[in-house]
Amino acid sequence: MADTARMGLARRINDLSATELHEFVRNRLNSRELHHIVRQLNDIVMSKAPGQSGVAREALDRLGFVD
Repeated sequence: MADTARMGLARRINDLSATELHEFVRNRLNSRELHHIVRQLNDIVMSKAPGQSGVAREALDRLGFVD
């Protein structure tokens, strides 16, 4: 997945309301996609790209994955 799409996903997660986030996680768990999303976000965090790493870290935090 291209970096732009990954960043779009991170921003979309950060913009979800609490209800939308709950449904997003539930749907991704049911479709077994959540681990792929977490891996993609973690790759961005690990890249330490300015501006991108923080957005991805925030998305991981919203999903319940803290440092």
